[in-house]
Amino acid sequence: MESSGIPKPSPNNIRKVIVDERAMNPKYYDKMSELLDAIIEERRAGALEYEAYLARLLEAAKKLGAKESDTKYPDWANDGAKRALVDFFASDAELPIAIDAIVRNTRPDSWVGNPLKERRVRNALKRVLPDDFDRLDELFELVKARHEYY
Repeated sequence: MESSGIPKPSPNNIRKVIVDERAMNPKYYDKMSELLDAIIEERRAGALEYEAYLARLLEAAKKLGAKESDTKYPDWANDGAKRALVDFFASDAELPIAIDAIVRNTRPDSWVGNPLKERRVRNALKRVLPDDFDRLDELFELVKARHEYY
């Protein structure tokens, strides 16, 4: 990585950032992965000259470094954790607010990595989620990955 936080424009560098950061916001990084795949495929198909290919990679790297998204977030989603919850619950406007509040209000100090403290947060999440919610493990990993919740 360069000192600016933007990876050098190579598919391997960009893919590494996507893989390393995916837990922070799976929907965003999945979208970035699809963009990278499309750029690589265009180059393989000969639709892009090498110069245009590098320009597209550089654009993708800048977007990744700046964590830009085409998604319009509500005003309350003013940090990465809240935006990740909005992305996770794309079809529900209220649940991300409830999840954010419950995590911030129930998490004990140094809870990540401590099984008893993690169970406390996980149980609090279960109480606010619908009974038919089947992605608790995925949600819990997302919450644990966000530094805003440490």
